[in-house]
Amino acid sequence: MTEQNQNKAFKMFISYSHEDKALRDQMEKVLIELKRQGLISTWHDGQILPGQQWEKEILANRDNAEIVLFLVSADFNASRYIYEKELLPVLEREKEGKVYVLVVLLRPTFLKGSELEKFEMLPIDSKKRPKSVTEWSNRDKAFLKVAEGIHRVVLHLRQKP
Repeated sequence: MTEQNQNKAFKMFISYSHEDKALRDQMEKVLIELKRQGLISTWHDGQILPGQQWEKEILANRDNAEIVLFLVSADFNASRYIYEKELLPVLEREKEGKVYVLVVLLRPTFLKGSELEKFEMLPIDSKKRPKSVTEWSNRDKAFLKVAEGIHRVVLHLRQKP
């Protein structure tokens, strides 16, 4: 393990549709313990301050992220901005090994043939299949499964040189 990664809080960029803000807020609450432990720091566009240039902030945080969390839904997929300014550039960085991509299914959506289909998605149900958060009878359990998956990834990344 490198000293650098061993004690590092990984910068996480959260990409989501504004229609999913309530689910994003819930996701943030579940991640609080990972933040307290210094494993991650998160950023999303809801943190842009008055007077800041919103697109400049989004692109800078996107490009500085070590982990990108895509919170996927039909609204996410329908957003041209997300597709062109967040998804495609992040996937290019992922191909170069510069960022780790995590896909969280918030709501059911069609992904066959999409760029995201190749990624292992969260949350995973008891049958080892991805199942969107809103399909779980207990959403807290779904978000817990997501947090556990993120925790595993962070521990893995801490061990990389």
